[in-house]
Amino acid sequence: MKAYLDEQFGRLAERDDENFRRIESLREEIRQASRLIAEGVVSTFELQEAHRGEIQQGFQSVMESVALSDQRLENRVQGLEDQAERQRHDVFEALRKRFGSSRIGQETPSLFDDPALGPYRPRPRSRACSPSSTPCPMT
Repeated sequence: MKAYLDEQFGRLAERDDENFRRIESLREEIRQASRLIAEGVVSTFELQEAHRGEIQQGFQSVMESVALSDQRLENRVQGLEDQAERQRHDVFEALRKRFGSSRIGQETPSLFDDPALGPYRPRPRSRACSPSSTPCPMT
């Protein structure tokens, strides 16, 4: 019976050794897989930061371009409004000179004071960026 027990304990010891080797092997595989996952996560964060920088740089470029175009457009609109004001004034002066007063001896009322027409005023500027500030600080 002693031989039988020694044989059984020997088999158990072999199984324990085999199980221990398997556990050590699995532990090492898990350690390697964890290391690869960690490297992948770090790499992903680095790529994401680089992409974020590229996007921010592109966005800044677009905003500067829009601010420049907006300033050019604002200048064109202001020039057209000034030109329209000069032309309107010239037309009314020509009408007054040509037709004069409708009643003899009375002064011709100003066409600028006609309540139906209302006074002409260029549209107000309600911009956060003034013409002198380029690029626009809103960017």
